[in-house]
Amino acid sequence: MAPLPALAVADLAKDYGAVVMHPAAPSAAAGLFLAVVGTAVVMDTVFNIGAEQGCIVSSDFGEVCGRLGEEDESQECVLSDKYGWVCA
Repeated sequence: MAPLPALAVADLAKDYGAVVMHPAAPSAAAGLFLAVVGTAVVMDTVFNIGAEQGCIVSSDFGEVCGRLGEEDESQECVLSDKYGWVCA
C-alpha cells in the first residue's frame, strides 16, 4: 500500500491527514485489467487458429476433444480447455 499515498489528491484531503484517491484511479485500473485480459484472449486465439483438433477416449474423463499434440508420439494426447493435457 506504499505507492497509494503518492497518488493522493492533496486538494481534496480533509483534516487529520485523510488520503483521497484521484477520481480517475478506479477507471484506470479497470481499463488496465481489461487491456491485459483482452490481450491474453487475443493471443491465445491467434496461437491456436491453425491447430489440428481431435478427440480421444480417456479412461479418466471419457471422450475429450481439443488440440492435438504436435509431435508424432504425442498424437494420442489432446489439450483440453477443461482438463489440460489428456492422453489416451
